[in-house]
Amino acid sequence: MAVDTIIKTEKLCKYKDKTGFRSDYQCHEKPLSDSKQSFCIFHEPGKTEKDCNQFEAEINDKLRNNIYDFTGYVFPKIRFFNTEKFTDAEFVGATFKENVFFTGPHFNCDACFMGSTFEGNANFIGLIFTLNLFLVGSTFKKEANFRESTVEMEADFIEATFNGRTDFIKTSFKRMVNFNGSTFRKEAFFEKSTFREEAKFIGITFGERADFSESKFKDDVNFTKSKFEKRAFFSKSIFKGEIHAKDTKLESKYDSVIFFRLAKNAAYTHGNYVDQGYYHQKEMDQIRKGQVWYKRGWNFIIQKLLHGYGEKPINVFITALIVILISSLFFSIFGIHE
Repeated sequence: MAVDTIIKTEKLCKYKDKTGFRSDYQCHEKPLSDSKQSFCIFHEPGKTEKDCNQFEAEINDKLRNNIYDFTGYVFPKIRFFNTEKFTDAEFVGATFKENVFFTGPHFNCDACFMGSTFEGNANFIGLIFTLNLFLVGSTFKKEANFRESTVEMEADFIEATFNGRTDFIKTSFKRMVNFNGSTFRKEAFFEKSTFREEAKFIGITFGERADFSESKFKDDVNFTKSKFEKRAFFSKSIFKGEIHAKDTKLESKYDSVIFFRLAKNAAYTHGNYVDQGYYHQKEMDQIRKGQVWYKRGWNFIIQKLLHGYGEKPINVFITALIVILISSLFFSIFGIHE
């Protein structure tokens, strides 16, 4: 009874998960005596230099004992993690105040970083994620580097925010990858990357250069409702599946023509003639914007009449009606002369 009473009355860290991904999380560490929020050494955001030294010592002790649940932890200094030894990786809601380096070469468990914040550079260079990678709702305040990494299972970056340069050059995604709702405020490089299954970029905002040059999409890719506010590069990219790009906006007219032409060709290859017609019109709209006003107006009328000829039978009747009316007008004016 006495032991139970001590356990019940002992003060514990009051950290609560705010991401919604670990709402049942309960920290069993003792709070720091000077913590205003009654947080422990791991969750306290305002660590002193003495606290930082204690934190490093206790983190190393956890790693030696194969304890890898770092939910909500605040890492105050530059940190290196050898992921080869990880049997679990819970960084949900964690904050990295300085640069962090994950070295491997393998990440042999689900890598869970949902709702995490990287205030310094985040480095995942050359890693092989043998299971799933979760970075839903994460924030990268500086550079994020996944160059030459491989994700064997699903990769989830839904609603992630990339405030610095983002590097996915030569990255291989072997299963579905999902960037829906994410924001790239600086340059985003996906050059020579490989997407073996569906790639989702729905509702993305690319604030600076987005480079997909020489990338390989072996299944469908979805850019629906995405915005490319600066240049978008798809030079020498290979699309084996369809490109879904309804309501996609590209700031550069030149890039728009290339992009919608690629989407048109991909739709044609897969026999999707409705989307082919749609992307053809988008391509022609961009070309028309660069023409002088009288050509632009005339081409607009012609495109509207002929666009979707095979998929929209009403256009056939409208065109036929116009031809009949014009012919009748000429006949009424000039008649038949013997």
